[in-house]
Amino acid sequence: MNVNQALNELSAFNIGDDNYMERLYEITDALEGETDNGACADALYSLLERYPDVDFGSPGPIVHNLERNRFHLDKLPISVQRQPGYLNVWMVNRILNENLSDEERMRWTHVLAGVVNNPKAADNIKEKAKKYLVFQQAKASN
Repeated sequence: MNVNQALNELSAFNIGDDNYMERLYEITDALEGETDNGACADALYSLLERYPDVDFGSPGPIVHNLERNRFHLDKLPISVQRQPGYLNVWMVNRILNENLSDEERMRWTHVLAGVVNNPKAADNIKEKAKKYLVFQQAKASN
């Protein structure tokens, strides 16, 4: 499968298929090493936004692909604002666990805090964001 086929597969992806995780691994394997201008990240975030309550693995094939290419960092806050979900919110917390400058820490904390008041966020996602915020605040005070 080439990159264009993989992108088409992502746009048509449906978790109703019995083997959706196996298929997801096949698709993301085809994207491995792709260093395009962000079309891959856009397609992966679009999938997360279509299925905000689905755990595609923590980290799993989507997060591994996004983190490996590192071009996701500019797109992640936009995705979280557009449709907060299990994995994109989890990714923000994962970034906050890194050694960041004060400015970067404030930026990502603001992204996470925005989930709590986002009307598009399901209650379970808002609660997850609150727990991450409490965890990060406790970590910062130590």
